[in-house]
Amino acid sequence: MTKWSTTGTTRKNRLALDVRDRFSIHGVLFYVDWAGLSVGDSFFIRTSASAADVKKALRPIATRRKFELAVHNRCEFGYFGVRVWRLL
Repeated sequence: MTKWSTTGTTRKNRLALDVRDRFSIHGVLFYVDWAGLSVGDSFFIRTSASAADVKKALRPIATRRKFELAVHNRCEFGYFGVRVWRLL
């Protein structure tokens, strides 16, 4: 488990967050730990955006990281959103 801390960290052990791994949907900024996302893993984004909007927002990241993603609208646990799977 990753611990996020701003005190007592050195440059060596600080987790580097790549700004290019952030994406925005309808003005809301999201960050996914893409390095920890293995083939077959998925994550859910609570949003009113369509799957096409989310796929468009993720396209630059997927292209840069050479990932193939599947994106589908879902209603999970009463929340509407989009589930993203890493296929390749």
